[in-house]
Amino acid sequence: MTGCTGTTENGVLVWGQLPGATMPAQFTAPCGTTISAGAVTNNVLGRNQITSFTKGKPPAIRTGVNWGSSNSFTVSHPAPVHVGVKFWALYIDPLCNLSCVQTNLNNWLSWANAMLSREGAGIVLTASSTGLVTDKTGVANTKPKVRKYKNMKETQAYCGKRPISKLASLIKESNAFNVYIVQTVKDENARGTSCYQYDMAFVAHQSIWGTILHEIGHNLYLYHPDDSAVAPFFNAKNLMWSDSPDRDYLSEGQTFRMHFSQESALVKKFGFRELEKRDCLDEGTDDNKPCPKYEKFIWPDP
Repeated sequence: MTGCTGTTENGVLVWGQLPGATMPAQFTAPCGTTISAGAVTNNVLGRNQITSFTKGKPPAIRTGVNWGSSNSFTVSHPAPVHVGVKFWALYIDPLCNLSCVQTNLNNWLSWANAMLSREGAGIVLTASSTGLVTDKTGVANTKPKVRKYKNMKETQAYCGKRPISKLASLIKESNAFNVYIVQTVKDENARGTSCYQYDMAFVAHQSIWGTILHEIGHNLYLYHPDDSAVAPFFNAKNLMWSDSPDRDYLSEGQTFRMHFSQESALVKKFGFRELEKRDCLDEGTDDNKPCPKYEKFIWPDP
């Protein structure tokens, strides 16, 4: 394993054929060391892959491994993925002016990056080139196509292709996650929605930090674990739990999808890992490019 840092522990998943083992087989070892995966042979379905996770770097992956062709295989972690974030204030609380909002979101950015690094997400969020926050309350107060979004609803009139495109044509930055600060979402002042978009999300003005990052998680093709059969493997501290005051961790299955799912904004919108993308619905339908389960954990979380 290369590209990791110092003696940081790596978690490795191996797909292939190994008698008595359930695939993917799981291993941990310090950065730069060799892992013995045992007598792995090629899987007849083509599921022959190595994926490594480490803190501070995106997952490393090697697909199409021919287990009989060599005694060792190298997997290398790429540099962290840097993606811009742009906040558009369509509503500002009279009790927290623009300067107050900017301070809060600068602190959010530090918190979000610390959490993503600790969880081995390999993503660094940066303020957009035009600044982290821009006041658009004037436009929101004068243009009907924008004004309605101050009180956001999760309906076709707001999230449909035509209305969302109209908003984007007026207020949106390319190559960044665009987060719109509004007065309410579904009549609540601390709720968010991604509106089924890849690079747009809406958060009500009193939303906590975890809610903001949660909505970007939806842009990255992550779903609510508590709304599905995987709920027993998670708890309310998971970033994608639907309603939580304390979102704090990711599974390795979630991290994998952020980088390799063909529906993640990193792939679909920003063009990262294009050659390694795959369909991660369930465990993936492409046998040659498997995905770990959504609830796959290498290290225990809260």
